[in-house]
Amino acid sequence: MLADGNDGAVLRHELVASTRGHMRVLWPLAVRWMHDALIEVLLDRAENATGTRPALPHRRSWWVRRLLTLRPPHPRQKQRPPTPLPTLH
Repeated sequence: MLADGNDGAVLRHELVASTRGHMRVLWPLAVRWMHDALIEVLLDRAENATGTRPALPHRRSWWVRRLLTLRPPHPRQKQRPPTPLPTLH
């Protein structure tokens, strides 16, 4: 129960991990920021699903926007060469 008497829910996300190899560098430089941005979007959407709006909706930081512009295109978005038509003999 919440303090005002309405039923409520708690949405919790815990990340427990240790980094090894390349992730020791990638986590603090890029992955952490992307992870946090995605979690913020998820929490905003969860709040919207309850019928309320977030008091302060998440806004992507400059760093996250920059990382998103550097990502390679999704594999399904890559242009494939056309399949050659079979030749009749």
